Amino acid sequence: MNWTRDRFAAWLDAYGEAWQATDTPAFAALFTDDCAYYWTPLDAPYVGPQAIADAFGRAVSTQASIAFDARIVSVDAQHGIARWTWPGRT
Repeated sequence: MNWTRDRFAAWLDAYGEAWQATDTPAFAALFTDDCAYYWTPLDAPYVGPQAIADAFGRAVSTQASIAFDARIVSVDAQHGIARWTWPGRT
């Protein structure tokens, strides 16, 4: 898939909606089989939808009142970079 700003914005909206809904299947469906998801910049990535879904499920199981907000930083044909914020529990 080649990213455009609009395509990445739509994907990012779906990402935020899945996170706020704590919808693990919807979240996992956003990723390809060979996707590497870096939860933090220093840890090894989760690879593939199932590994990503497992990590996501663990994370959202302890979160409440999730409010997701993101801003696109950069997009090229192969990469989309966003800065997102989570205000914490409310």
